[in-house]
Amino acid sequence: NINNRILAVGKGRHLIIHHIQDDSPVCASQTNNVHDTHLLVAHNGAIHDIKSFGNCNCVTTSFDGTSKLWDLNQHTCVGEFLGHQKQIYSVATCHEKHLLLSASYDHRINVYDTRLDNHHPIISFDHGRPAWYMKPKTLQDISDLNVFLSSCSDGNIREWDLRSNRSSPIVEYVN
Repeated sequence: NINNRILAVGKGRHLIIHHIQDDSPVCASQTNNVHDTHLLVAHNGAIHDIKSFGNCNCVTTSFDGTSKLWDLNQHTCVGEFLGHQKQIYSVATCHEKHLLLSASYDHRINVYDTRLDNHHPIISFDHGRPAWYMKPKTLQDISDLNVFLSSCSDGNIREWDLRSNRSSPIVEYVN
């Protein structure tokens, strides 16, 4: 649910955008109050994660190794973010700072500035293992917008600081 009026759903490599006609609650399984639906071929691989980015945009990640920024009102891709060599499992967003963070099976967590035209990472962290999950899912969830957590199959949680420009975590919590 991107906002109270738009629902974006990934199905395979497709992005389905539902525009809601009233203020009633909406979820992916109940779309009886939808007045407009758009089906877009979003990626070459399956969509794995979708996060809101501002009021009418979302970011999708895929097993094709790309992240894309979508304008949900115009039904268009407004940015494709490159730099991963393998599938991307997770994305975190911070609209206020124009940042996207993507975690990939290629052991990298890439940070992108959406204002830049080249759409390559401004920072890339070596996670050491396939990075599966990042918390917070949106960086607005925490008061310090510079720190985030990641995890993978080893069960350890790594804490990263965007300000440090370090390629290693500032803390690693061992399970």
